[in-house]
This record gives sequence, structure tokens and C-alpha cells, in this order.
Amino acid sequence: MNKKYIPNIKVLFSKIKNFEFKKILNIFNNNKTILVFTIIGLVVLNYLSLKYFVRLDTTDSQNFSISQTTKDIISELENDVTIEVYFSDNIPPNLTEARQNVLDLLEEYAKTSNGKIILDLKDPQSSDFETNAQTKGIQQIQFSEYGQDKFSVAQGYLGVAFVNDSATEVIPVVASIDNLEYETTSRILKLTASDDKKKIGFFSKFPAPESPESESAVPIQEQSILSTLTTIEEILGRQYGVEEIDLSSGKPINVEEFPVVVVVAPSAPLGDRDKFELDQYVMKGGSLLVLEDLLKLEMNAPVLSKTESNLNTFLEHYGITVETKVLLDESFTPIISGFDQIAYPYWVLATDDGINREIPPLNTLQASTFLWTNPITKNEKENLDYTELITTTNLAWEESGEVINIDFKEFSPSDQKKYTISYLVEGQIDSAFKDKDIPALTDTTKSDERTEEDQKIDSGESLRLVVFGDSDFISDSFINANEQNPVLFLNLIDWMANSNDLSSIRAKGVTTRPLEALDNEDKNIYKAVNSASIPVIVTLAGITYLRRRKNSPSKI
Repeated sequence: MNKKYIPNIKVLFSKIKNFEFKKILNIFNNNKTILVFTIIGLVVLNYLSLKYFVRLDTTDSQNFSISQTTKDIISELENDVTIEVYFSDNIPPNLTEARQNVLDLLEEYAKTSNGKIILDLKDPQSSDFETNAQTKGIQQIQFSEYGQDKFSVAQGYLGVAFVNDSATEVIPVVASIDNLEYETTSRILKLTASDDKKKIGFFSKFPAPESPESESAVPIQEQSILSTLTTIEEILGRQYGVEEIDLSSGKPINVEEFPVVVVVAPSAPLGDRDKFELDQYVMKGGSLLVLEDLLKLEMNAPVLSKTESNLNTFLEHYGITVETKVLLDESFTPIISGFDQIAYPYWVLATDDGINREIPPLNTLQASTFLWTNPITKNEKENLDYTELITTTNLAWEESGEVINIDFKEFSPSDQKKYTISYLVEGQIDSAFKDKDIPALTDTTKSDERTEEDQKIDSGESLRLVVFGDSDFISDSFINANEQNPVLFLNLIDWMANSNDLSSIRAKGVTTRPLEALDNEDKNIYKAVNSASIPVIVTLAGITYLRRRKNSPSKI
């Protein structure tokens, strides 16, 4: 190498080193500045987080944060509510995350309530922990824990109590955050509700008790429709008063006291006076929710038999008829037996297109199950609007007869089509008793409680009538057939009572996403695609391999 170039190269390397050093120094200084600003930002963020509560919830239904509905409710609280949390230390690892999620959500209640809600975490080590928990109605539960080489059982507490000056409400076991917002907010509402809260009336008709003077008579105990709806009664009772309505004395139903009346599957004929009082109720603007069952499940055999209900003679005035048939559908909720799922088309599963989500109480409903349901038809009346609320798929069919065998069997669908399970009827219509006398009481031994002040109304206000061809979907025996069944019923009650406080949060965390039923044409297409796809994929893979092998250079 020529020596005259050596100094120039040294100078060049010297400049490069200086440049790299300055670059590194600049990067360090820049990083130092960024570090300082980051620390300042974190300090400011931490300070703001202590003053303002913010939570980022990316779940589909916002399960880990409270909704605007709840925020509005607790912002209007006049009295303080204390949330007492009774969580034991020995909670197994599989519940640890759920425990923290529950505490985080309850803490959000406290932080957004302007001091009206106090969160009290009870110390499980204190001597009165168990006594206080049991006094509040929170019972000890058993935890099971599976380890790598052992199985252990422990006992503890995992409950929450809501307390104010006059009463206590309890969630005995909180094992997950699912539906916790509704359970919490509804109990807070119940604790703080005024004494004059709205009432929901329930009406039905049962066979009269046999006369004890008859030798062949079998005594029938006094029956109560609410005795079969204890779950619904308990949940409704957090927000409304719940009472059975007795029409036998002819006392008119007070619309202001009972904005909604639910008629539940009469098993005996309604008298003319019963129908008159229901007619006058809707004429005065009351909302009527009818759950009819014209086929009843026999106690000792898997068969359906006809009831003695004549409710259709009342409904036909409004253009609605419940048919004495039972529906089956290829979209169904299976019956679980051990580890098996048994196909049972009598439990019709309404999903997607079968739910009219344009109606506010149904817009969050994912699915609902109807058991041995009757189809409903309409005969449109002038000035009335008819809206389908719930329908089957177009793969449904019907069975009829004096007695219908509903045992497990081979099902042979025929004449499949779509049926209506529920209708909404709205509009204006004259009374069914216009220009008629008020019917006499069926029980002549009772005094008529209708007075001269209770004038008969011949033409009413805006009608709102909802009719279902099933009542079992809310009964204690079958309400768990689908966890969204109570959501459907309670949302309808809120909507019909013009009280939408809880309908938007009732379904949070309650998810039902059944597979869509396919017709035979779609099934055949999928079968053909599945059958043809495997050999096609294998053939394409073989061709690709051979081409690559042919194009690759030889190693010899």
C-alpha cells in the first residue's frame, strides 16, 4: 500500500469514531430525556388514577365493568348501602382469579357512588367472621381441590351481603363474575326501593275444590300459581311487588298499582266475569302478558293431554288463537342424561332469525327454549298491529291429538315450516263487552266488590298484549332449560311496565350461542364438500411434492 494514503485512512477512521461516539451520546441523552418524561408521566397518571376511576374493558359484553345503567341508578341513591364481603383465605387456586374479579367490580361500585356505597372487606382471621357471615345468611360451602397427587376438601365462605339501616340482601355464593352486575344492582334497588313500588299481578284459574259432602270427592288443596314460579317471584321481588290477583269477587284491577298482569296457563275455564275484568283492565291501559298451555304434562306418564282452559274465547276478540297442538323443531335444546345429549325436538330452541330483536326487550337475547309449546295464529282486527316476537325455524313441524306421546323416540318430520310462538298486539279496539251488561259473579256466595264508581269502559286506550304458547319456560321445573329464559320474561315485564332499569344488564355474562340448524340441502352440500376435500388436498400435496422434487438440483 502506498504510504501517502495511510494518514488519510487514519483520519477517516478517527472521524468515524468521533461520529459514532457523538451518535451514541445523542441516543443516550435522548433516552435520558424520554426516561425522565416517562417517570413524570407515570407519577401524574398514578395521581390521576387515585382521583378518577377508569377501567378498560375489552370483553364483548363488558363483563368486568359496570354499565351506564348501573351508574345512573347508584348516582341517585338517597341512602347508604354497605357491601360486606365474606371471602375466606383458603379459597382454592381455581377460584383466586374469580375472587379478584369480583372484588374489582365491587370496588368500582364504591368508587362511582359518591360515597353512597361502602365496600367492607371482612377479615377472615377475625374471631367473629364466621358468626357474622352466618347471621347475614351466608352459609359455609365446601371447596374441592385437585392436586398433582392428592385430592383435598376444605370449607369456607364466598358470599356477599348488602346492608342498609332496615334490611339485608345476600348473594350466598359468588363463584364468578357472570351476571354479577345484575345480581348486585337488583339487590341494591330492592334495599333502596320506596314502599309504593309498582306491582306485577299474576292470575290463573284452577279447578274448584270438590265438595267435602260428596263421598267420592277427592279434596283439592287451594292452589297458587306463584308456588310454581318461586324463582321468578324472587327475582321480580327485587324490583317490584308481586301478588296474585283474585277476580272471584269482581274487584277491578287497579292499573296504576298493577301496570302488568301475567295470565298463566289456566287449567279451568274462565267465567264471563273473569274475562270481563281482564277486558276492562286492558281497556284502562293495563299491559297483559299471557302464557298459555293448552296441553299439560301428565304427572305419571310422558304424555300431553288437553286442559280445560277456554282462554281462547278471550283472546279471539284481539285476533289471537293458541292452537291445541305441540311444536317440534330441528333447532332444539337437547336433554342432558349423564354424559349424553339426547335429541328432543319438543324443546324448541329459538335463535337468530327466530327472535325479533327490533323489539327493545329482545335486542340482547341470544336464545330461548320453549317446552311443548303451542303454535299461535292471528286473525287480524281493524286498528290492531301484530308483531311476531318469537318464531321457530322453517324446520319445525306439529303433532296433535287427544293424548300426545312425548317420550324419546324416532322422530319423522313432515310438512316442515315456520310457526309463531309469541305475538305482540298493539293498537286501539273496543271492549268485548261493549253494549253488554256486566256479567254476574260465578260464585254467588260472594258480594260483588265492583261499585258504581267503577264505570264500564266500552272503548279503551292503547292496547298492549303479549301472548306466548308456553308457560313452562318460566316454571321452577324447567326454567333452567335455558339460562336466558328468565332474561326474556323479566325484560318483557320491564318493558311492559315502562321500567327499563335493569333490562340492559340482565343478560351480561349470560351467553348462549347454539349451532344453527341446517336443512337437508345444506347438510348434503357440507357432506359432499367434506367427502371431496380430503382426496383433493392429498392429490394437490402429491403434485406439489413431485414438482419440487423434479425442479430441485441433483445431489449426485
